[in-house]
Amino acid sequence: MWGGGRGGGGGGGGGGGGGKTLTEKIDIGEVRHPGEIVSAIILLTLSIVTFALLVVSVFGLIWFAVFILLELLFHRLVMAFFKANSIQVTENQYPGIHQMARLYSEKLGLKKIPDVYIIQQTTLNAFATRVARRNVVVMYSHAVETMMEGEDTGALGMILAHEMGHFAANHLWWGAVLGGASIFLPPLYLYWSRCCEYTADRLAYLCLEDRSGAFEGLVKMTVGKKMAPATNFEALTQQHAAIRRDIFVKLSEYWSTHPHLLNRIQGLRRFAAGAAGPVAEPGVKEVSL
Repeated sequence: MWGGGRGGGGGGGGGGGGGKTLTEKIDIGEVRHPGEIVSAIILLTLSIVTFALLVVSVFGLIWFAVFILLELLFHRLVMAFFKANSIQVTENQYPGIHQMARLYSEKLGLKKIPDVYIIQQTTLNAFATRVARRNVVVMYSHAVETMMEGEDTGALGMILAHEMGHFAANHLWWGAVLGGASIFLPPLYLYWSRCCEYTADRLAYLCLEDRSGAFEGLVKMTVGKKMAPATNFEALTQQHAAIRRDIFVKLSEYWSTHPHLLNRIQGLRRFAAGAAGPVAEPGVKEVSL
């Protein structure tokens, strides 16, 4: 989600920067956050042990099966609500966004374009999920409107490409497999989830033609659409450096599925510095306060 669960990007029609063509696929292995791999190995081991214990226990196996069935039923009901109260993005409905989804699918190596829905919600968020073997991205209207402020659609692309990045990196599948281990070691599962968000941010960044849209999207998430253009990135870096070692700041992120937004911005800046192509960040503009 973009801001609160499994969730972000793309711009100006999508596609890569730094000399890459729009149809050149991104190497997911090179982009994946290293912490995601290490934590997944540990969680997978624990998940296998957990499932083995359930198998030898008839009661445990029945409980597990009932739990999975109820979860699937609840998920289908929730998604039915979203589908019945939203508008689907297609070639004939918001074609610009659909074209972005098509281009990002090519870059991310997705065989099918995900189903994209926009629903009226005041939360600045979006999420990725699967329904009946289909990849689905749901974007909240407030997020779409905020990211589309002005003529540039880069920030909106950041949201879309971020969510699609979760599909490309198989985060939803691994999340289901590793979920059993979260019972025994929730902090490690949450750490893995945060690493997945960093990976999705990196994939979104590489999908964009105008990569400044990646930073624009994250900054709009932090301070809103009106203040984002005036953001001074050097001052932001200094702020991050001043708080990053604060024990309470660390603890406040410890039990979260998502990294703090300042950590995401700085993490993407570090990645961008080593990625192909120029590091593009929104410039500082004067605004009336």
